[in-house]
Amino acid sequence: MRAFLLACFLALQMPVAFAEWAGVVEEVVSGDTLKVNYEGGLYYVRLYGVEAPKLSQPYGMMAKEATSNLVLGRSVDVHRVYADGNVDVAIVYVHDQYSVQAYLAGAGLAWVHNAACQEDICVRWQSMETQARDAEHGLWASANPIPPWNWKASQTVKKKPVVRKKKPVRKPVRRIAVRRVQAEKPVENAAQPATPEVQAPPVPTFVPKPVTTAVQPAS
Repeated sequence: MRAFLLACFLALQMPVAFAEWAGVVEEVVSGDTLKVNYEGGLYYVRLYGVEAPKLSQPYGMMAKEATSNLVLGRSVDVHRVYADGNVDVAIVYVHDQYSVQAYLAGAGLAWVHNAACQEDICVRWQSMETQARDAEHGLWASANPIPPWNWKASQTVKKKPVVRKKKPVRKPVRRIAVRRVQAEKPVENAAQPATPEVQAPPVPTFVPKPVTTAVQPAS
């Protein structure tokens, strides 16, 4: 019971049946995404069937500016096709006269997503895209414009991680104090080795010989 009441309460906060409602565009998020004010609440609305260039790719900002000039601050009629979470995927009409999708396709600022666009009105948008392509309007002036679904895929390719080599840790070098041995200077007053003196031969001492007295014979 509680879950049922909660579901009813949430339903009352949304535009009636989300099938057809009117609101004022408060913000243009990108060429194909709006924020629409409905009775004081802001709701995301994405354009059904077409896709404008991403803001990061060429002509992305141009598409956003074109959509802003067309609907920002103005009342629009939102014809919901389906809901994608909390986003209302819808055909958005300006004064119930022409759709924003037709404007972008004819100006060459959006691709008609053939795989996702299955309503009868999609045939008209595809014809307008072909005319813009032939006249080289908008993004068709480029030699090879990349659809946003391919652009997004190319941007999400994981890059190989860059392996950074660790710098070798250098150990501190111990500095050994080297003492310089200086050559000893000769000492000026140092005692010189005695040179052998030339000695005179020893003077012979006179040793008197004893006088020998001859023994006289007796007379």
